This record gives sequence, structure tokens and C-alpha cells, in this order.
Amino acid sequence: MRNTYRLLFAVPVFLAVLTMEGKANAYTDPGVGMLIWQGLAAAFLGASFYFRKFLLRFLPGKKNDQEKQ
Repeated sequence: MRNTYRLLFAVPVFLAVLTMEGKANAYTDPGVGMLIWQGLAAAFLGASFYFRKFLLRFLPGKKNDQEKQ
């Protein structure tokens, strides 16, 4: 119950911070967007390899490595 109140407080604060403008003293070159996409793709692929045993358990069809042994 206590965590629910924290979440109800944290979500609007987080959304408010995202929508506020501020002065940014930074430069981003055109390659930054591709770097972000590359990081997101690497995170997704890394997570899929990490959780593949959990995913294979729920997918129909091929048997996973544990059943073959």
C-alpha cells in the first residue's frame, strides 16, 4: 500500500520533469540519434538472449535445450 502512494506521487513528478523546458548548454551532433538507436537495439537483443530460456518455455513448437538432455 505504501509503494502505491509512492508510485502515484512519482509518476506525475516524472512526467512534469519531462515536460519542463530548461536551458541546455550542450551540443549534439547528428550521430547521437544513431547511437541511441544502437544502444536500444543492443539492450533489446541482450535481454532477449538473457531471457531466452524463459521465453522458450512458453513458446509452442521446438523443444528447449533442457528437454533434450
